[in-house]
Amino acid sequence: SLAMLLGRMGQAQLGREHMERLVPMRSEGLGADHEDTLASLHNLAVMRIMTGDSEGALSLQRQLVETQTRRLGAEHPTTLSERGNLASMLIDSGKPEQALPVALSVVEATTRLLGADAPRTLRAKLNLSSLYARLGRFDETLAMQLEVIEARTRLLGPRHPDTIYILVNRIATLSQADRP
Repeated sequence: SLAMLLGRMGQAQLGREHMERLVPMRSEGLGADHEDTLASLHNLAVMRIMTGDSEGALSLQRQLVETQTRRLGAEHPTTLSERGNLASMLIDSGKPEQALPVALSVVEATTRLLGADAPRTLRAKLNLSSLYARLGRFDETLAMQLEVIEARTRLLGPRHPDTIYILVNRIATLSQADRP
């Protein structure tokens, strides 16, 4: 918790140093597959991306996806969440083309397993829409954003912060797509 707090306070390198020490201790004391060890691995991957070590972060995140797939199955919500995190890290690392199949598979699986309007599905769709925008595929971005807007408006109401958030994102996308 201290490491993540330090990262949020602008001291990501110090937070990373704490996580780099914690992960081996947890692995040795609790086991490599223990929930707390895996949570620490996740946080270390985040700290690595925050400190500019994208390759180190991606390596850990891929390891985490493999471990959770082996432990829980490819379509367990925790595994899907880690796959979504991998897609985000690929995007942040300047590899959006590699992120696309991962993000698409997460949207497909969450839609099939949880339903089109489930919060995790809507979050996965929002992440995919951002990826489409990064790739310059604005028609797909806008279509997916509209799906999320309609679902959130129906489920949460037009004034809910999550609904407003996607509306603001849509304004930025329309501007990027040169559709004032």
